[in-house]
Amino acid sequence: MTRRKVTVLDGSRHVTAVLTLAQLESVLESLSCRQAELVTLRYGLRDGAPRSRAETAALLGLSAAQVTRLEEEAFRLMRHPSRSQHLRDYVDSDVAVVPDTVRAGIMGKADAPTLGRCARHGYFELATGSALCSICPCPITAARSAASHLGRPRDYCSNACRQASYRRRRQARKDLGFS
Repeated sequence: MTRRKVTVLDGSRHVTAVLTLAQLESVLESLSCRQAELVTLRYGLRDGAPRSRAETAALLGLSAAQVTRLEEEAFRLMRHPSRSQHLRDYVDSDVAVVPDTVRAGIMGKADAPTLGRCARHGYFELATGSALCSICPCPITAARSAASHLGRPRDYCSNACRQASYRRRRQARKDLGFS
């Protein structure tokens, strides 16, 4: 008599994975449609194929900076206890398989950021080799920093920074006794 190999299916793992996805869907429904679609596309929750920021931007008709900003905002909202408490039990266990990037985003342990933070302007993309604003850590865009035939290159990333610099110079003159 031959032995037949019998595979025993562990139903609890399947049920836990299904419950995790159901909870994840309910959390995504609490976000705006645009944010939920972005997270779904970016991390491949629908088809299992994660996409880069550039691919996601092309599919949604957004810029890469907008995708980054929306993604950060969605993760910030998902970290709120009212939303993350639903998933915390599943994310802490090894039973349910949740993509690591989604897990890290929900738990607040995001990968090394590719964004800089400016108190005045919010988040911006880090660019290597670009000129930085004299007032804040933002890079000066190529259009603003290019020297034209009409004048010198810009020192500031925005008119707000230019105005802040003017106010600082004016205050320094007042402090020194000049009017």
